[in-house]
Amino acid sequence: MIDHVSARCDHFRMLFPSRNIESIVPLSEPVAVHPLARRRAGTPTTVDMRRLLGVRASEAPLHGIRLEWVSSDAERRVALLVDSVDEIVNSPHGHLKRLPLLPKRLIQLCDGVLRDPDGTYRLSVRLDVNWPASTFSERRIWRRALVTVDASEVSSALTQAYKLST
Repeated sequence: MIDHVSARCDHFRMLFPSRNIESIVPLSEPVAVHPLARRRAGTPTTVDMRRLLGVRASEAPLHGIRLEWVSSDAERRVALLVDSVDEIVNSPHGHLKRLPLLPKRLIQLCDGVLRDPDGTYRLSVRLDVNWPASTFSERRIWRRALVTVDASEVSSALTQAYKLST
């Protein structure tokens, strides 16, 4: 069995291996998300999953959840912005199915889909996936998905999460 964190981005339902999720931070206030103009050394990488999936590409403030993703070797860190986190899902080995109709940008990130009893699918993100994908054909999509979040808003959200945990 592999535990996954189930998250939503608009109509997409995604499964992230719980081994890669260090923390789940609810954003108590709307967070302004801006396209990344140039990444500076030392600034954390933030991926707006809505933009990566091609849904709601508006500049409206995000009411949602920040998933702190960390690779198994703790060398790579990425913040993932999603709409909501639903539950922890236990996925037995062998229950993931290949779905060839996925767009190329998702095939690189996902190792399959899990079919729910209600007939819907959840995309299963690979364990230790590379964020962002480095193929040339995907750079435009990643450029749109990589964002900056106002530092003051992130620190207030993290402060709120710390207060909740203590």
